[in-house]
Amino acid sequence: MAKSMDTVVGPIKLNTATMKELLHGGFGLDAVLRADAEKVLAKARAIAPVDTGAYLASLHIEEEQHKSRMVVKIVSDDRKAPLVEFQTGTLTQALQSVGQTKGHKMGKGTK
Repeated sequence: MAKSMDTVVGPIKLNTATMKELLHGGFGLDAVLRADAEKVLAKARAIAPVDTGAYLASLHIEEEQHKSRMVVKIVSDDRKAPLVEFQTGTLTQALQSVGQTKGHKMGKGTK
């Protein structure tokens, strides 16, 4: 008889050393993440609205290193960034544009 989907097989433990090697070693995954982030940032800067220039000037990349993963984000430090994003969706458009050119489907309603 097949086990139910609720059956817990056991905890998953990542091999931290292996994950670090994949991210920062000779595989170059960290460089791939940074390169993709640079493309999204360039697109965001190209389509960002310019009123005072504060939003555009504040767009940058932030990286977070964790034991078994790396996070790369494009962010704005401008105090009006939430309003600008709500009105224009600059970062969403930039991410979707770059993702589509790489053959990825991104955004609402994709499967």
